[in-house]
Amino acid sequence: MRLHTTYTFLLLALLIGWTLPGIATAIDIPIRGSSAIVRVDTRTGNPRLTKLKSKAPKGSTIQIPAAGGSSDPTITGGTYRRCTFPSTGECETIDLPPSKWRSLGPKGWKYIGAGAGNDPCRTIDVRGKRIGIKCKGAKSLSDQFTLPVGVNSVVDELTLGDIRYCTKFDRPFRKDSFRRGHWRSKGSPAPAACVEIDGPIPTATPTPTPAPTPTPDPTPQPTATAPPPYGSASKAFVNQARSLLH
Repeated sequence: MRLHTTYTFLLLALLIGWTLPGIATAIDIPIRGSSAIVRVDTRTGNPRLTKLKSKAPKGSTIQIPAAGGSSDPTITGGTYRRCTFPSTGECETIDLPPSKWRSLGPKGWKYIGAGAGNDPCRTIDVRGKRIGIKCKGAKSLSDQFTLPVGVNSVVDELTLGDIRYCTKFDRPFRKDSFRRGHWRSKGSPAPAACVEIDGPIPTATPTPTPAPTPTPDPTPQPTATAPPPYGSASKAFVNQARSLLH
């Protein structure tokens, strides 16, 4: 009886979404891309500025990490990256150490960094109504990101503990030029799901080339026999026969 009761309790815990102590459950939160900017030094190719703004739709909020929980950035820290997708190159992340985060109370969380060198993100706001990211310097973008973006999409990932926020900007872009060192996009809806940037790249199935249809050989036509030329041997024989009759 006790064994049956234990199994029933565990089943109910799974059904209502409980988790056992020490076991974390990852949460993906796709968010809108209100605006995004990349600026690059055209002389060196190094990034100068990366910005992202995301606003929650009217009447809704963005889920934020709970204080003291498994996604509290003052405990777990976080990472950020902006990448082109799909791509065969590795997209590196920017570390956001716990010491740079501070609580805004029920409003959310704020990161304040150096905005240069190995700490390129100057500010990151994670609030119920918006998320804003501003990073500067050569380390503000992965080497995988190049201009022009062209046919690819641009994906942002902000990970705080078990929570991963993501955006996805698709063509057409407002700006996409290496010569001007500028990429910009606006008004992207939240993706249906966060894409796996480092996952395998799907390859297109080649279309089989149809075999050529054999062309039948033309039926040979009989060769016409030309009449014997005037003054031929046959004509001479006929004339000789006529002379003998006379």
